[in-house]
Amino acid sequence: MKIVYTAANLPDAWNIANLLGFEGIRAQVLNAHAAGATGELPVDSSRPQVWVERDADEPRAQSFIARFLSAATSTAVKPCVACGEENPVAFEVCWNCAASLPPAP
Repeated sequence: MKIVYTAANLPDAWNIANLLGFEGIRAQVLNAHAAGATGELPVDSSRPQVWVERDADEPRAQSFIARFLSAATSTAVKPCVACGEENPVAFEVCWNCAASLPPAP
């Protein structure tokens, strides 16, 4: 197993692990309950971590996480072809009408 992401909080770690799962990359969240040890352990050691189960998946997981984080912080938008509403590029479904959106460039 290899670590691919250290999250700021537990929901963030589970979100990344689940997204990796959708990409066919099996991942686990470790340190899920270590926040209470902050102060006794170094801060980075007590944060939730996402680990891939197969070492060979590490490069693909790192690439996916980088693309996801880049899209999630982007201010770019893409219009919905059904209703014309602007949606963040990371969205796959229009927030206004629930129509499928084209893939991000």
